[in-house]
Amino acid sequence: MSIYVNPGSNIVSETSYKDEGYTVYRFHCGDTKIKIKNEVLYVNNVDYGPLTKGDSVKVEKGKILINNQIRHKLATSNPL
Repeated sequence: MSIYVNPGSNIVSETSYKDEGYTVYRFHCGDTKIKIKNEVLYVNNVDYGPLTKGDSVKVEKGKILINNQIRHKLATSNPL
């Protein structure tokens, strides 16, 4: 999986830990906060749905792209 954030495409911090039996990954880049838990993508507390192994995630100027296709937020969101 690759993660790219623009503007500010350098990942400032990256952490992983266990929560409720799942590995959680967090990436912070400036004001952008990305979380992947149980293969589900959250950007700034908004649920963008499941990811698949090998997916490319791009956060570019407020748009979320998975494998270069825009992904819209889901109706329900979980907090980071």
